[in-house]
Parts: sequence; C-alpha cells; structure tokens
Amino acid sequence: TGFVLNDSAAFANSSDWVLLTWSKNNAEIAMLVERTYTGYYLPAGPDNAEEVQVNRQPALLIRGWWDPEHNWDPTRKLELHWQHSERYYRLIYTQRSVTRWEIEPISTDIQKVVEDLTRMAESIP
Repeated sequence: TGFVLNDSAAFANSSDWVLLTWSKNNAEIAMLVERTYTGYYLPAGPDNAEEVQVNRQPALLIRGWWDPEHNWDPTRKLELHWQHSERYYRLIYTQRSVTRWEIEPISTDIQKVVEDLTRMAESIP
C-alpha cells in the first residue's frame, strides 16, 4: 500500500502496550497492541459501528470522527478493533491536514481502506 513504518514506536513502561505507526503523504495507520483490555471508551456516531470479521472472528469497525463543528463525519477516520492470541488490537486510519494536522475526510476509496486494514489484521500471526 506504500506506507512506511515510522522509526519511533511507543512502548509502555509497564510493557502492557505498544504503538506502531505507518505513514504515506498525509495518511497514517496506527496500530495499538495491548496485553490487557483497558476498557477505553470507543467513540462512534449513530449507526457507524458494525461487527465485521478478522480471521473469522468477531471484530468491530468504527467509521468516523468529529468535524471542526463537532458533528460526527463517517468519512473522517476508520478504526478496526479485534482480539487475537490474548492480545487486543486496534488499527486506526486517518488522513490529516498538512497545515493544521487536523483529521480530515478520507479522500481515497474508503471500502478499499477497510479491506487493507482487514488484510493487515489478518496477517498478524
């Protein structure tokens, strides 16, 4: 997909989580892997969360983020959440404004991005 792994990974002092990011132009994919589920809040607008499958297991896909006027926009972000081998995963796709680094609407085929995120998730051993 042309994304490059960034050289700065974030690790928790407790070794309970790691955050990796890949970037391409103004797009970014972030992957958060946690040893234990922290019960974090999953923001989702009305009808923008759906159950999907990752390796034939239930996963959650959330479409959207808030726009500058605080309205939910289903084109501003994609998040894929799933569990595998006693780990909790989150893949997040965003595109950001170059000047203000604000999350902006996804300008590419959103369904293709969902398929790419799913392939990434399914490639984790």
